[in-house]
Amino acid sequence: VRAVPTGQDVQRYFDQLGLVTEGNVKVFDHRDKALEWVEDRIVAEEMKSKQAEQPLELADLDLFKGRKPETLADLEASLEKRTYKAGEQIFTRGGTGDELFMIRKGLVRIFLPLEGREPHHVATFSRGSFFGEMAFLDHEARSADAIAETDTEVYVLSRKRFDELCAEHKRLGMDLLGSLARTLALRMR
Repeated sequence: VRAVPTGQDVQRYFDQLGLVTEGNVKVFDHRDKALEWVEDRIVAEEMKSKQAEQPLELADLDLFKGRKPETLADLEASLEKRTYKAGEQIFTRGGTGDELFMIRKGLVRIFLPLEGREPHHVATFSRGSFFGEMAFLDHEARSADAIAETDTEVYVLSRKRFDELCAEHKRLGMDLLGSLARTLALRMR
């Protein structure tokens, strides 16, 4: 933020207090921009260590750990594997779709478009995370944009395929819905 609550310029304020002796101060117009800058640094550092990682297999995703091989085989037959190039749009706000995306490799950013302003960065999801759960659960239009930050590989599960799978694997369906509900509750908090 460029000004402190008194309206005083932050750089001048820091200079007066002697808090900054070098010129490496970042100034942001909004707190969200500052938080996004910090997240970008954390993500960049994390990505350096994960560049050579192989895509996760289904059994490696927290949503499905500990499942029987037969259940995983049936689940994998219900999934689609997709890849997205860095910068590619995965879905847009208002778009239709009922798919759940599980990240095997890469980063995905979720943005909320704002009319006449820059989009609001909501979250960044990485390897092992999932997104798109709202439309998957309620069959409503997408509530945000999803964009691949890096080259990204995902598993995709449509609601139709999930419902068909649940007819055969009821426990898997209950567990998946329970995991989605817990994660949604944590994200909302």
